[in-house]
Amino acid sequence: MWGTDELKPDNRSLKTLDRKLHERLAKVFKWQHYFEVNRKSSDLTSGKSHGLKLSEECSVEIKVLPDNIAEVKLIGKGKTLVTRRHSLSKAEALVLAGDDRNNNAWFVVLNFN
Repeated sequence: MWGTDELKPDNRSLKTLDRKLHERLAKVFKWQHYFEVNRKSSDLTSGKSHGLKLSEECSVEIKVLPDNIAEVKLIGKGKTLVTRRHSLSKAEALVLAGDDRNNNAWFVVLNFN
């Protein structure tokens, strides 16, 4: 996801977020507009690590731990930026956010349903 105060650029194939996710992000973050850059899916197996490449510079590694917990590593430019644990019994998505640069920010939104 991408957050910005700018309007959607004509030269990028971005999708406008659904209203529910937009409202959730807008409650926490300052941006006026949020766009989906891409969408990936994966089947998770307990005890195995699953990697998803989101862009040339960004990927996530997800491992399902005991007690129905997912450990998520956000990787940028080959370096682990953040590691979070998330209960898979929660219906809510896990949102990871990147740096605020040039009046823009990026987000990774993970749904485990």
